[in-house]
Amino acid sequence: MLRILHFSDFHLNKKNLEDWNYFIKKSLLDELKKIHEQEPIDLIVLTGDLIDKGGAVFGSIEKAFEAFRENIIEPITHTLGLSIERFLIIPGNHDLNQKADKEFTDIGLRSYFASADIIQDFIKKWQKR
Repeated sequence: MLRILHFSDFHLNKKNLEDWNYFIKKSLLDELKKIHEQEPIDLIVLTGDLIDKGGAVFGSIEKAFEAFRENIIEPITHTLGLSIERFLIIPGNHDLNQKADKEFTDIGLRSYFASADIIQDFIKKWQKR
C-alpha cells in the first residue's frame, strides 16, 4: 500500500510565510512526524498554488519558489526523512509567471475559448489523439 500526503493551495507570500514560521510549522511538523511514525508516508503531493500571484511579492518567481523550498519542503523532508524525489508537484495558475505570455496570445486564447462548449469540444478532440 502506498501512503500519500496531499497538500494544496499554500499561496505562499511574505505575510503568510511569517504566519507559517511562527504559528503553523512546528505544530504541522510535529503532527506529520507522529503520522509518519505510525505508518510511513511514501509520497507527498503538492497540487497547485504553492506560491501566490507568480511570486510577485518576492520579486521573482524563482525567489518565491526558493522560499517555498527552504521554508516548507525542506523542513518536511527533514522531519520525515524523505528525499526530494518523494515530492510530486503539480503547478497551479498562481505558480506561473502570468506575464510570460505575450498579450496577443492571451487575448487570442480568451477569444477562442469563449464558451464552455468550445472548451469541451477542444478537450474531446485532444483525448481522441
